[in-house]
Amino acid sequence: MRASAPWIPVIALAYSAVARADSSVVVTLTPDGAQIADYLHLTVPALIQNAEDKFNALFQTANLPSLLSAFASTTGIADRGLGVSYAVTPNQIMIGAVANGAIATDASLSSSDHELGGFVFNFGVMIGANLGRWGAPRWTVFLNGFYEAAGYHDLEGHLTTGGAHVQFHAIDGAKDGAVRWTGLDITSGLELAKWSISTSRDSLPINFKVENPQGDSEHLTFNAMGKMNVDADSLAVPIEVTTGVRFGGLVTLYGGGGLDLTQATATIDVDLQGQLVLRANQDHLGDAHVVASGQASPGAVTVHGLLGFQLDVPHANIYVQGILTPDDEGIAFGVRATF
Repeated sequence: MRASAPWIPVIALAYSAVARADSSVVVTLTPDGAQIADYLHLTVPALIQNAEDKFNALFQTANLPSLLSAFASTTGIADRGLGVSYAVTPNQIMIGAVANGAIATDASLSSSDHELGGFVFNFGVMIGANLGRWGAPRWTVFLNGFYEAAGYHDLEGHLTTGGAHVQFHAIDGAKDGAVRWTGLDITSGLELAKWSISTSRDSLPINFKVENPQGDSEHLTFNAMGKMNVDADSLAVPIEVTTGVRFGGLVTLYGGGGLDLTQATATIDVDLQGQLVLRANQDHLGDAHVVASGQASPGAVTVHGLLGFQLDVPHANIYVQGILTPDDEGIAFGVRATF
C-alpha cells in the first residue's frame, strides 16, 4: 500500500447500476498567481485551466459514478468470507480472529505525489460450531463481527462489519488415506458492512503541481476547508460451493467459487474551499472551490473465487485465504481456537 496523503481507499468493480453525480471546480488567481503563470510561460486562463484539471483528476469529478460504485463494492468485500471456515471437521467448535485485506483498483482519490488507493483492511472476530454434537453433523453455523476506526491522516473513518452464515456438507469425502478429498460444502449467509470517511479537522492540505508543456512546474498546496464525506452501506448474500484436499490430517488445501447478491450504495458530499499557496514559501496564489455530490450502487450480482491453505494443530487452526473477483483480489489471515 502506498500512503502519505489523506485520500480514500477504494476498490473498483464492474459498473454502476444506479448513479447520479454533480460536481464543479472553480479556481481564481491573485497577482502572485499571475506571476507564476508568467514564470511558467502560460497565460492566466491556461494556468487556471491547468489547476482545475488537476482538481478534476484529483477528485475524479468526471468519474464519480464509477468511484462511488467502487467504494460501495469495497464495503461489500470487506466482510467477504471473514467469518467462515471452509475446512471444518465434525463436532468442531471454533473461536477466532481474522484480518482481511483487499487490493486492486484504477479508481482512487490521490494527489500528484501521494496516493492511498485500492486497499481496504478489516479485522474480525468469529465463532462457529459444527452441529454434530447435536445430531446434525452436516451443518455448521458461524457468526462474526467487528468495529474499527478506518481513517487515514486527515480523514477519519469507521468500518462496521458483521455476518451470519450456515454451511451444509452436501457430499461426503474420503474417510481414510494420507491424502483424501474433503467432500463438497455449500455455504450461504448474510453479510453487513458500513463504511464512512470524512474530514477530521478544519483544514485539509492537498498538494499538487502545475506545469507547462516544456516540463517546468511549481508545487502548490490547496488549504481546503469545509467538508468531505463518503458513506457506503452493503448487504450481501453469498452462495458458495467449496471443496478441498486434506494431507495427513495436518494441512488442507481448499477452494471454490460463489455468486454474490449484493445491495450496496455509496454517497459522496464534498464542499471544499480555501487558498492556493506556493508550497515553498506559502505565497497566496489564488483560491479554489471544489463541489461534488453523488450516489451510486454497483451491479447487484457478482462472482468470486477463493483458494485457501489451513494448518491444523492441536486445539487450533491457522489459515491463509485468497479471494478473486473480476476486478479485485484479497487475502485473509486468521487463527481459530478449536474445541
